[in-house]
Parts: sequence; structure tokens; C-alpha cells
Amino acid sequence: MNWILFATSTAEVVHELLQPKKTANVDICVLDFTPVVGGLFWSINQVTARNDSPLWHLAAGESKKIIVGNLIEHVDAHWGYQQIEEAFHPSYYSCPLSYLDKVPTASHEWRNKVRLFHAQHCETPKTLCSFAM
Repeated sequence: MNWILFATSTAEVVHELLQPKKTANVDICVLDFTPVVGGLFWSINQVTARNDSPLWHLAAGESKKIIVGNLIEHVDAHWGYQQIEEAFHPSYYSCPLSYLDKVPTASHEWRNKVRLFHAQHCETPKTLCSFAM
């Protein structure tokens, strides 16, 4: 996955990532997202096929929800991002547990590591564990 560098601030990157996207084959919209913590925020995106999309395994008109880790980084004079979908097993595990209930499973192994992360880092009451989001 490549980095896309274009912005002058983190806020500009987040604003861009939250905008609905339309391509020749799919529409993508963000249904839910977390605050940025440590250069990472999580989102639930809905992908809807405009026509048959073998890449997304969708027929025209079908939709699916995906979990996306959105990495944000500053390189030289620009801010940019890299998006990693659950299916590609991001090496980050702070995804909110509630997202796992809202989206069909794309990687059992990754979800097990998310649960383990929360079990190890969130043994305190949930209000004290908001850093993991």
C-alpha cells in the first residue's frame, strides 16, 4: 500500500478521508469513525457497487461494510494517509471492539488480535481505556 501525500494538516487529511467517494465502479461512504490517536483512526466504510465489481466481490447494487485503519503521517512538507482494510490484516489492533459486531468478518486472525489487545490493555474500566480507540 502506498502513502498518498497532499495535505498541509492532519485536519485536512481527516476531512478528505471522511468525504464520500465515487469511482467508476463503487461508491464509498464512512458510516462511523474514531478520533485520531497516535496517527491512526478507525472507520467503518460502506462500499456500494455501481456495476459488477470483481475487485470488491460485489454485483451491481450490492453493498458491504468494511473496517479500515487510516494511518496519517507527515513527510517533508505534506501530510498524507494510507488506508488498510481488515482483509489485509493491519498490524494495528486498537480498533474498537464495537466495530467487530457491526461489520462481517474479513480476517478472523486479525479480530482475535484486536480482542487480545483490548484484553491486555483494557483491564481497567472502559472509561479509562478510551486511549485504545
